[in-house]
Amino acid sequence: MEIISQVDKIYYYVKDKKKVNFDELKKQFNLPDEKIEQLAIILDKAGLLQLVYPANPLLQPYLTTPKEEAAKQQQTQTIEKKPKKPKFSNPFSVYHELKKQKQFLIEAQEEAAQKIIELKKLDEKATELKQKEKNLELKQKKQKETATKLKKEAENLIKKLKPI
Repeated sequence: MEIISQVDKIYYYVKDKKKVNFDELKKQFNLPDEKIEQLAIILDKAGLLQLVYPANPLLQPYLTTPKEEAAKQQQTQTIEKKPKKPKFSNPFSVYHELKKQKQFLIEAQEEAAQKIIELKKLDEKATELKQKEKNLELKQKKQKETATKLKKEAENLIKKLKPI
């Protein structure tokens, strides 16, 4: 029994059609735009297909076979890019690479969540320290007021005692 992933299906579909835009992939595989783009980037990085973002923003990004894109570039006299050499010997190894990347992302999310918790604790501690600082300032103010009051009372007593 052979398991074929979405990446494999897209790879073989584009390989057969030579050039496919994102709308066609979205309709064919019933996937959201974000997922199509993620899978296209993976296939491009693996060197299996080439992801092209047209200069005209009205045109859709598309996937093509590296040979097709190189031929098109030669025809239009644009700067020629060498097709990327595949990192993977077959599309099934893409699946394993995806699993590794997924695990890495899960670990990164967990680490980020722990950092957020630590930051919240630090923020709570900072708020607590600010409150303590305000309380100390109020206490100091009251002590100064009391000291001033006691000083005036002492001066009044001294004035009263001088005539004696």
